[in-house]
Amino acid sequence: MLFRSNIPLKTFDPHRDAAQFVCRHQAERMAAPTPAAQALHEEAMQLTSPALWPNERNWPRAMQLWQQAADQGHWKAALMWLHTARSGAGENSEKGRFRVEPQRPEVIVSGLERLMRLGLADAFYWMGELHTIGDGVNPSVDRAWAFWELAADLGSPLAQTRIAKALMIDHQADERPNEAAWANRPLKFKLFECAHAQGHGEASMELGRWLNMDAEHDDLRLPRFKTPAE
Repeated sequence: MLFRSNIPLKTFDPHRDAAQFVCRHQAERMAAPTPAAQALHEEAMQLTSPALWPNERNWPRAMQLWQQAADQGHWKAALMWLHTARSGAGENSEKGRFRVEPQRPEVIVSGLERLMRLGLADAFYWMGELHTIGDGVNPSVDRAWAFWELAADLGSPLAQTRIAKALMIDHQADERPNEAAWANRPLKFKLFECAHAQGHGEASMELGRWLNMDAEHDDLRLPRFKTPAE
């Protein structure tokens, strides 16, 4: 039986008490890469750097390097391999045959399952993404949000940011569940702050935007937005 069928998932609760969320950092849960594995990963990143022209980015060689690094326990390299394998990348040109074709969905699912067994938080996040469109798994929006909440609790900055952005409504009476828009201000800020502390750029921008909005409302002597839980 596949891992994704066995894992118990709690129903996503956008209204849970913010005190129930404990900020965890993904990298602290994972083993640090060896210097050799890190060197392979960095070489692969250089071969696919945005600084290169698209027809010069050697994706096939990068995939080989990421696989070698992943075999040595480098979780970021493993994720890069899976992302590239899922969508495909690169183009063939006079510079070389640099196109990587997409892999079958079951290859991606199996790869994520391996990383989930290692406890990698972002792997749970991406499994949720697969469930939104049924890519290699049965489509289920409810299961997707359950995976994202689990990923956020495990320390995924992607999941923390994804959920925080959905907790954008000022008052619970105005929620739009069909549009993934709920009210939970205290949890929203805790999630953004946790992802920001992990260096996640989108979370940092969103946190700054919401704090700036708060400051503007305070300057205008308007009441600060609150949820019923505050």
